[in-house]
Amino acid sequence: MEGPVLVVDDDQDFRDTLEEGLKRENILVLPYGSHSGAIEAIKEGIQYKVALVDLSSQRGERYHGLDVRDESKKVHPSVPVMILSGYAEILDNAEGIDAVFSKGTRLDGLIRKVKSWLST
Repeated sequence: MEGPVLVVDDDQDFRDTLEEGLKRENILVLPYGSHSGAIEAIKEGIQYKVALVDLSSQRGERYHGLDVRDESKKVHPSVPVMILSGYAEILDNAEGIDAVFSKGTRLDGLIRKVKSWLST
């Protein structure tokens, strides 16, 4: 198996679909349903080769996707971070984001990008 890939999204259905797609490609997934849980895991030393992070957070959550990106880049500066969002176009040139995936589109392109990062 390749990876692991950190997947952070509070939408259980989307997270499960993404995890299934990555697993079909023999990619190990470390799923998190909250930004705070992912940040805590990063601070505790979780190891991963790619981070896929939803931009928005659940109502009442202290952190959002850019906080996860910041913590990831602080601890693992060379690990690529892809932000998942329904508003992808506003993030295209944001610092510290290696790619943006627009939710609502097919996962094929996202999975190809993850595989290319894992192969380098």
